[in-house]
Order: sequence, then structure tokens, then C-alpha cells
Amino acid sequence: MAHVEKHKRKRAGKPDLIRWRARWTDPAGVERCCNFSRKIDAERHAATVETAKLRGTYVDPAAGQVTLATYAEAWRQAQDHRPSTADLYGRVLRIHVYPILGDRPMVSVRHSEARAFVTGLSRGLAPNTARQVHAITRTIFRSAVSDRIITATPFAEIRLPRVERDRV
Repeated sequence: MAHVEKHKRKRAGKPDLIRWRARWTDPAGVERCCNFSRKIDAERHAATVETAKLRGTYVDPAAGQVTLATYAEAWRQAQDHRPSTADLYGRVLRIHVYPILGDRPMVSVRHSEARAFVTGLSRGLAPNTARQVHAITRTIFRSAVSDRIITATPFAEIRLPRVERDRV
């Protein structure tokens, strides 16, 4: 159960700084805390954490700091793909995704940035290739949601480039 406690911080030659600390135990059993300047903010945070734990939607804030490249490589190694598919995924990630988003923490990628990423792909690549890059990246972010690394995927509901078919 999350709780709030008063926390005094000693400062040399100055009055003590009074802060409020929200403490809780995450689903893995690790005790966490977060400091606030106002008691109401700490209580609100504690209530939010408890609600998320009860709903099963709790995500560790530190987990989303893993970079996309690190998570994607771990994800790729865990997949049971044919060798040709594994090579394709590695090539797509290495050429198109890692140079732009690879060193970013997963939690920092916004929906607008994902949309701009796909738009940039569609300007320089064939529509099918842009769709393929989007599908692979979307799958990685969906897996991160399932692993409770992030709360939602930024690659959902993105308009993809239109594929023109030749009429026979």
C-alpha cells in the first residue's frame, strides 16, 4: 500500500526543507519513492500508483529509459524467425530505424515524432518499404507495451503511404 510521509532535508546554515515523500512497493516487490514539495501532490501520486497496480497497468518509470536500439536487439534475439526474416529485420532496423530513433529512450518517443518518422520514410522510400519499416517498428513498440516498458505505443494510428497498384 502506498503511503505519504513528511521528509525533512537538513541544509547547512539554512532552515530545514520540508518535503513530502510518496512510498510504495512495485509489483516486483521493490520499494520505490518519489519526493514532492506539496502533500496533496504526494497523496495524488500515491493514489495513482495504487490504482495502476490494482488495474495491472503499473509501469516502472525507470524501465522506459532503455534505448530503442537496446530493446530492439534484445527483442530480435528472442524471436523465432527464419534466418532470412531475421536478416531482413536486422537490416531494416540498422539502416532505417537506429540512425533516427535508436539512441532515444523508448518512453521519450512521442506520437508526433513517430508520425514524422513515417512521413520521412515515405518521402525517400517506396511505399511498401515504408510500410514494412513501420510494421517492424510498431511491433517492437507493442512488445515493449506488453513487457511493461512503456504504457502505450506511439506508432498506433499512423497514416501510411498509399501503395499504387498497376492496372492490368
